[in-house]
Amino acid sequence: MKQALISLLVGSVLFTSLNGGPLFNGVQNAKAVPAKAPAKSRVDQGAPRVGTLKPAEFGKFRDSAKGKVLVLNFWATWCGPCVAEFPELVALDAKYRDKGMKLVGITADEAEDVQPKVIPFIKKHQVKFDIIRQDTDDPEEMMSQIIKDWNGVIPATFVYDKNGNLAYSRLGIIDRDLLVAEIEKALK
Repeated sequence: MKQALISLLVGSVLFTSLNGGPLFNGVQNAKAVPAKAPAKSRVDQGAPRVGTLKPAEFGKFRDSAKGKVLVLNFWATWCGPCVAEFPELVALDAKYRDKGMKLVGITADEAEDVQPKVIPFIKKHQVKFDIIRQDTDDPEEMMSQIIKDWNGVIPATFVYDKNGNLAYSRLGIIDRDLLVAEIEKALK
């Protein structure tokens, strides 16, 4: 698994340098990892959570968003280009969330990195969208569920229209204007 993740990172860096309301309800066996030990205060109720998604459940997950434009962004805390584009994704979520778009971040971080790395990262960026960790030892299982010719480069962003059809994909860091155009087209 570590070798596959290293390959993803190397591919991401090479690709980038060459090119210059939760959905958990629709996912069986979704598990949430609270940012802190559960407490009875209201403050902790808004603590960030990271769910999990098995590749075999991806179709059901995608279908649970039908009626909305679903934007998936595959990223990791150890991926420089992912970290660089993340604030823009947070801004796009804030702009389009109430217009019918659902953004979901799917992290490639390891399970043991959720508490020490992912949770602080999403807190720092004040993330309001769902964050999910791929629940697989083989990232290719998830990749084949998304798009057959995806080589594993991250960041990777996929836009699904309101009917659940893949409308746009971007392998590598996002082009904001192009992504906005695709989101707006899918919202119509």
